[in-house]
Amino acid sequence: MKLSCVLFCIVAITFAAGCRRQEAPLEVHVSQQKMKQPIGRHLNPLRKELGLRLIGDDWVLYRSDARQEDWKSNSSGAIAKTVLKDGSGNVVSEEDCYYSGTEFEGIEGHNWENVSVTYDYRTMEIAVGYAGTNKSTKAILSRFFMSANGGTTNVVGAMAEVNKVVAGWPRGSKWPAPPKPSGNP
Repeated sequence: MKLSCVLFCIVAITFAAGCRRQEAPLEVHVSQQKMKQPIGRHLNPLRKELGLRLIGDDWVLYRSDARQEDWKSNSSGAIAKTVLKDGSGNVVSEEDCYYSGTEFEGIEGHNWENVSVTYDYRTMEIAVGYAGTNKSTKAILSRFFMSANGGTTNVVGAMAEVNKVVAGWPRGSKWPAPPKPSGNP
């Protein structure tokens, strides 16, 4: 489970570093003062505008350094969001992981079914990953998978499909809930 999220994130970062740039990339800069503290929650207004999952009030900063913040959901105990920064403290991308609670055997052994969503703030592209055995889930999300051409700028469409998939999972108190709709069409 964790390995698949990490591998997806590595692919997303590699892709983002060499992909084409949009005409007006979104730049998220953080002041030197804010670099000394976690910046994750400071982006919640922007996340809400984009339709991305917010860092909840009950989430805790699990691990942080100059280039990365890992946030855990108290309800699951799992890392639910990773925020990546460049050497200057500017936010580069973030990844959300949603876990269904279903286990499966994969190439690497025991895994947890999950959907990962990576948003690149520089290119304004979103890419979705899926680890699991559900063919209909894979088919629904496949149009948002990372490809050689990159992700998609259809953030609202991608998040709508992710939210539908996650809402259909049997969640207990130990699995992160899907994000609340932000009012985007």
